[in-house]
Amino acid sequence: MEHREGKRIAGEFSAEVFKGQQFFSGCSITNISQGGGYLSWLDYRVKEGDLLTLKIHYEIASNPAVLARKVMVVHLSDSGQGFMWVDKRSGFLAILNSMNRNAA
Repeated sequence: MEHREGKRIAGEFSAEVFKGQQFFSGCSITNISQGGGYLSWLDYRVKEGDLLTLKIHYEIASNPAVLARKVMVVHLSDSGQGFMWVDKRSGFLAILNSMNRNAA
């Protein structure tokens, strides 16, 4: 099933991953879109259907910012996991668009 909606954001963003109370650092996210993205991080404790919290670090007008969102793992590969956003709140597309402008 395709989970990418809309234009993908170019670039790579550092992220923190939380699975319940477990915290994982040193992750990066690519191919972000309104539907989901790809987490370049391989951890065999994560399975399809798992719910995670991602904190994505990016900049708006040279100011650091953090986007925190719930995601569901929908695809596993040898190099990471594909995910879809669980909570799409109002203003989400504007945040993605600002990330896209700053990643270019």
